[in-house]
Amino acid sequence: MKPLFRKKILLFFSAVSLSYLMSSCSLNFVVINTRGSSSVQPFMDALSALYAKYEPVEISVQAGGSTSGISSVLDGTSNIGNASRSPRDQVLVNSRTTQQWKDLEIKTVTLAKDAIAVIYKKPANASSNDFYVDANNISKLYDAFAGFNHVSLSDFYFGNQELPNDNIVPFARSGAASVSGTAEAFLHNSGLIKQDQLTKQTLDALQGITDYGINTITTGESNVETYNFFKTNARLVGSMTYLSLGFILNNLEMIKNDGFDILNYKINDQLIIPSIQTVTDGTYRWVRPYNAIFSLSNKDDNKLNSIKQFIKFTLFNQSADIKKQIDKVYELQGLILLSDKELKQMFLLNDQLRNQSPQELIANHENLFWVSDYSFNPVKFGVEF
Repeated sequence: MKPLFRKKILLFFSAVSLSYLMSSCSLNFVVINTRGSSSVQPFMDALSALYAKYEPVEISVQAGGSTSGISSVLDGTSNIGNASRSPRDQVLVNSRTTQQWKDLEIKTVTLAKDAIAVIYKKPANASSNDFYVDANNISKLYDAFAGFNHVSLSDFYFGNQELPNDNIVPFARSGAASVSGTAEAFLHNSGLIKQDQLTKQTLDALQGITDYGINTITTGESNVETYNFFKTNARLVGSMTYLSLGFILNNLEMIKNDGFDILNYKINDQLIIPSIQTVTDGTYRWVRPYNAIFSLSNKDDNKLNSIKQFIKFTLFNQSADIKKQIDKVYELQGLILLSDKELKQMFLLNDQLRNQSPQELIANHENLFWVSDYSFNPVKFGVEF
């Protein structure tokens, strides 16, 4: 055989082998597209990077807000919708959306707990220990963020000094609760007030039904965008905004150096400092879920199975080494792991199984986890706080 001909044959078979190898790899490699909450995005990025070390799965994470994430699952433009709030209001308000949710067998899985906290610029001579929000003044806080009326910072001060008459300068998410999961959690999840205790003008503005008043300064959707804009423009005493507690705690030194403090929270005559510990023990109640929302009727079995395996990897991992790495992701993101009681809320249980642990349930009754939101009676959207 001539050397040149032999070389061509070798090149041909090498190309065929390489093509076959690439084809085989591509058959086993899965891409999962996710879209939604800007707050959830860094958490999902970190989880997907960890998961990719163990499985041939790429999880693409795009921002855009919780509302867009939920909508993207319904219209099929993403495999998972990321939401930093419950989809309940978005689903139940529209009969067409409700029917779609049922037809697509949508499942809401809560991956983590986050909290909302308020930061503000206080007078230089006052102590942050003397400022708090409680059931008696939170309606004024919401009035301030609606932007129609001036609200004094002194309404949140309970010290002995006389404060200058500084008004709150509110920095709120553009689009309000209709777009932002963070804005919705700020409005709905404080644990201090019911909606019917707010004026219609304030409630409509904070829900995004009407525009904010002229006193409100709008920010971007993500925590990073909001904080960077806030620190640049919050020059006046009384400047105030709300952020994910995880973001605040991860950047607390910078936030304090920039001249801002966390607003304390008072409930049942107990003054609470927002922290991982007070969220975990349930004393700080301004909490929200980080949800992954997807369709159980996905016709791509390989993709649906990959989504399920990713969720099991995150919530029910039995490897001590991997579990330690997952816990580290939560810690670095300033998020709280779900309790066993909360995990069990996502299983469709009968009385005989209620005493089993989540690990026992996922090992022996996994099918009871992969049930749609409307399999529950009444309907249940993951873990709702």
